[in-house]
Amino acid sequence: MDSILKRVADKIIPSGNTSLFVYVDAIEVINICKEMKCKILGIDSLQLYESGGVRPYMEFSVDYSSPYNYPNSDEKGFWEEAIVFIAKVHTIHPEFIFEIVYDKSQIKTAPRKNS
Repeated sequence: MDSILKRVADKIIPSGNTSLFVYVDAIEVINICKEMKCKILGIDSLQLYESGGVRPYMEFSVDYSSPYNYPNSDEKGFWEEAIVFIAKVHTIHPEFIFEIVYDKSQIKTAPRKNS
């Protein structure tokens, strides 16, 4: 588990190897990413069923990593865009949960102490 997920570990809705979040917790993840200067790559919107299964809705998902869709995407973190996107989806489908995909290579880790 990376340092971002550790900060919200008690709020994760697990689905296989994927960490999903309700609206308010997804916003928190994005804000942590912003604080850590970790770029948002995309957001998947999903419906969670009582059985534990999930259904993705591609029409309510976004990929910020594509330079075709987002020129100069290397220069942006997409934090504000991600918050606006999730807020719009939540307005239409308040039952949806979210997967926040971020660039794990940008997460800075504390140096290990030598024992």
